[in-house]
Amino acid sequence: MDNLTLPKMRDILDVRPMLSHGDDFFIMNLPFRAGIERRLTFPYRFAGVICLYCIEGEFDLRIGMDGYRVTRDCFAISLPEDILSFS
Repeated sequence: MDNLTLPKMRDILDVRPMLSHGDDFFIMNLPFRAGIERRLTFPYRFAGVICLYCIEGEFDLRIGMDGYRVTRDCFAISLPEDILSFS
């Protein structure tokens, strides 16, 4: 299992932060693009906190062994060392 850092996540998702503080904190707008769903389908252990807010659309998110369907107006939080995968 790969460990995922914020800089590595930025590179995988190929987005630039809208607001950042070095490599420790960033806020980004991640619109869906064809092929992006395949970039994070493998489980990753993340060493930070991720807060997701879905403005539109939907996707599946796994945090640990629990699966969630993220839809419009959903908010999700992943804590340090959680294992994540998107599909």
